[in-house]
Amino acid sequence: VLYCFIDMDSRILLVGNLPKSTTGEVLYTLFGRCGPLRQVRMGGDGPAKSHAIVVFEREADAEAAVANLNGKSFGANRILSVSVLDPAKSVSYTHLRAHETPEHLVCRLLLEKKKTELTKN
Repeated sequence: VLYCFIDMDSRILLVGNLPKSTTGEVLYTLFGRCGPLRQVRMGGDGPAKSHAIVVFEREADAEAAVANLNGKSFGANRILSVSVLDPAKSVSYTHLRAHETPEHLVCRLLLEKKKTELTKN
């Protein structure tokens, strides 16, 4: 049994509408302009591939990233969707599975990334 405990706060951003070719390094550079990052996690295969989780060291930097990057052009014909990951919202994200909450999405993305890393070794 795997358990996923995540400290949910406003340092964690959900980034959507990414081209499938986007890499973590590109997002690290883009979001890193707003402040120090703790991590960038790309979505797995399927619909989650166009999403990422970006975690800042400081809440103020995450807020700056939302203000500066949400709605901005990115890649060919893409408009970034950048928001604070809020598990209390009852928002339906298109990349979530029917039964999935935003917390489950974060856990799934992290576990998929870990699984990919383990299978490469």
